[in-house]
Amino acid sequence: MTKNLYKNVNINDFTKYNCIKLSWWFYLSTVYLLKAYFVWVMSIANRNDSLSFITIIYPEPKLFYVNLFSGLTGIFLFVFISLRRPNASKWVKHLWPQTRMIIIFLLIFDFIITFSGFFIWQLLELQGILFHTGIVVTLLVNAFNNERLTLNLLEFPEEIEKV
Repeated sequence: MTKNLYKNVNINDFTKYNCIKLSWWFYLSTVYLLKAYFVWVMSIANRNDSLSFITIIYPEPKLFYVNLFSGLTGIFLFVFISLRRPNASKWVKHLWPQTRMIIIFLLIFDFIITFSGFFIWQLLELQGILFHTGIVVTLLVNAFNNERLTLNLLEFPEEIEKV
């Protein structure tokens, strides 16, 4: 079974800890969950008018704050993925095989918050909710179809003894 999983992997796909480099899906999911924080950092970088970039992306300030709240899950995800290294804590090693389900839960939670912003508080337009729906559905579909992601969940980095 695992032999078939490695058939599309070459030597450059491995890290120095003899496991496969993380799938792009981890990075895209993290960036999506941290979207409001990226907008916030970009607006801080614009010293002339720091609010102009935020108001372009989030015309309603409440929507920005709601996305900052739901982005807290992205911070958790970023820290969790960063802790995946040799000699990691037991809880990281224990939770790593369930990372796919954790990220799916976080994506659905973020989508529910965004969906609430559309239907309850009328903070988004229809195009905005359709855009977010498309991104979340794409990430969820790829969560189950990505072979590299499956390999990442089977492996955990370990120190290699030097000979």
